Amino acid sequence: MDFSFGGIVGASAACAAAGTVTGVGQSSSYNWWKEVEHANGWYTRYHMLGSAAGPRKGERVEQGAMIGVVGPKYGVSSGPHLHFEVRNHSFTDPIYGTAVDPEKNINNLGGGTTPPIDPELEHILALKDTITIYHAAGRGFLVTGPGFVREIAGTERLQILLGTVGASPQSVSDREWDVIADFFRYSDQVTNIVNSINNKK
Repeated sequence: MDFSFGGIVGASAACAAAGTVTGVGQSSSYNWWKEVEHANGWYTRYHMLGSAAGPRKGERVEQGAMIGVVGPKYGVSSGPHLHFEVRNHSFTDPIYGTAVDPEKNINNLGGGTTPPIDPELEHILALKDTITIYHAAGRGFLVTGPGFVREIAGTERLQILLGTVGASPQSVSDREWDVIADFFRYSDQVTNIVNSINNKK
């Protein structure tokens, strides 16, 4: 599974579940990669990292912790991205080996339970059909929708958001980012003032 969006180079890659780093290396195809062992024979792999920065082999990592940083375009890839794999060494497929479908097996990494979503993100996901995501390289990610504007921090929250909404962020300049944020931040206040004036007429 590949994650790709404007400005991904340098973004932190979050560990999908708690575990222990069992492999770190570099390949002519994958650039830097890391492997994390979870419970019951499950592993995750993170390819196309820019360096070995982050936890080293043998170190314990928690869910959501930075496993590495996404690197630039490398090898035969069509562009910069994070390549994510879920594996179980008990499984063997003639084509994919120990790799399995990440979407169907992601819950197995944490003992079969879905990681909790914080209330703010849950509210945003409930409005997924009406939100727009903006990205400015110098500012980060901004989510706008009816009556709200939020800055999204943390790679794990962003991946949940992008995976659920299924939309790519719109690239904007830092100045455009500020204008959009101010517009949505104060639009409700302006509407309330106008309505108050009209009600007094």
